[in-house]
Amino acid sequence: MGKMKGTAADVKFGGTAVVGMGTWNWNGITANMLAQTEFGDFIETYKPGMKEGGNVGFNGLRDPADSTGQELMKKLWLNGVDITSLQLFLDNTSYYEFCQTAGYWDPGAGSTGMGTVASWGNVSAFDETQDKSDMMKVSFTIKVSGYLVLV
Repeated sequence: MGKMKGTAADVKFGGTAVVGMGTWNWNGITANMLAQTEFGDFIETYKPGMKEGGNVGFNGLRDPADSTGQELMKKLWLNGVDITSLQLFLDNTSYYEFCQTAGYWDPGAGSTGMGTVASWGNVSAFDETQDKSDMMKVSFTIKVSGYLVLV
């Protein structure tokens, strides 16, 4: 059973809500698996190698007047600007953000003891969809360099 309502979620950039958003996701961190199999082994074995921060996506209703959210995301994509001030809210107080320190550990978030690095993201894609029987939609994808921390 879930413990958090999706209606309390939000996407903010620099503390300002990105207007119209209704869904966000983070595909999580993956690890490249390095083969450590040698001659004589009869089954392959692996060790985790480099980590990848994945992608953050958010989408919702298109609003061209949202100059501090949707239109700004398009400009960040066009100019290839690093993003460090994106917040993905779980509720009114808890959110994920790009780690900006080398010593962040949050015992409540399950990240205790994890090494940290300053992180950022870059808008890698955006899509706009118009349908005659629906409202115009927009979606954004941000490639994560590093990882997000829970605040």
